Amino acid sequence: MIAEAPTDNVLAEIQAINKSFTETLRLEPLLERIIEAGMRLAGGDSGSIMLLSDDGRELVVAAAVGSRSTAIIGSRQPIGTSIAGKAIQTNSHVLVTGMANGDGGHLSDHPRELGWGLVLPLRVSGRLLGVLNVNTGVLHEELPRERVSWLSMLASQSAIMIEVGRLYQDLDRKEERLELFVDRFLRMQAEARDTSAGSKSAYSSNADGVRRTLDAAGKGGSIARSGVAADLSERLSARELEVLALIVEGLTNKEIAGRLYLSPDTVKNHVVHIIQKLGVGDRTQAAVAAVRGGLLD
Repeated sequence: MIAEAPTDNVLAEIQAINKSFTETLRLEPLLERIIEAGMRLAGGDSGSIMLLSDDGRELVVAAAVGSRSTAIIGSRQPIGTSIAGKAIQTNSHVLVTGMANGDGGHLSDHPRELGWGLVLPLRVSGRLLGVLNVNTGVLHEELPRERVSWLSMLASQSAIMIEVGRLYQDLDRKEERLELFVDRFLRMQAEARDTSAGSKSAYSSNADGVRRTLDAAGKGGSIARSGVAADLSERLSARELEVLALIVEGLTNKEIAGRLYLSPDTVKNHVVHIIQKLGVGDRTQAAVAAVRGGLLD
């Protein structure tokens, strides 16, 4: 029989996972830490987390720990035909055993490879995220009910952290796509200025076109057209105005950092503060405000 783990151990595992996540805000190591915690609490030697696919039809192995982890990452199972699907349909854990037992455990499809396995649904506010699997190749007499309860607690708290992790991941991807778009767009502006070979009329024509495009993109923004130049000077520090001007030139955060002899993180913080102070939603609208404020002239 597996030695029982005190409830304090469960809480300590959850706190350790949360601390690790808040330090990195990355989803992949978070998933691995959850699996490892489940293995320690259950006495398992392998485990995985399967997340629901975008279309809701499949479960995809997003992380795994154990001897076969590399082989199974990315593998998919139809949600309605697997034991994981059973746990989802019943909204309860499912105990899988290598041989039939008398307490309702499900029979594994690979009895020689699996002593027992526990599948727990991961849900937040009733919404399914996926499942946590913890397995062992050693057949124990039983998996204590207290241990199952503790693992259910781990799954519940982990689901919340996974949801937050996915939100951060989505935000990072959106930020990367937005910055790529803005950098390309504003770089075209800088290139147009350079290729005008100092021709004021050619540059003015390009600048007018950029203004019209940015104005169209920025419609509905919170910055009024009148008195923008004075408003920018009042809201932003001298350094933030420098950063904003370089955004308008089409420079990336890394390039701005090199131009101003700052670290990329410092530039990123300046960009965040600029967006907050101008009351706009993103980097593009900040560029719109700069153009309206006369920084393009």
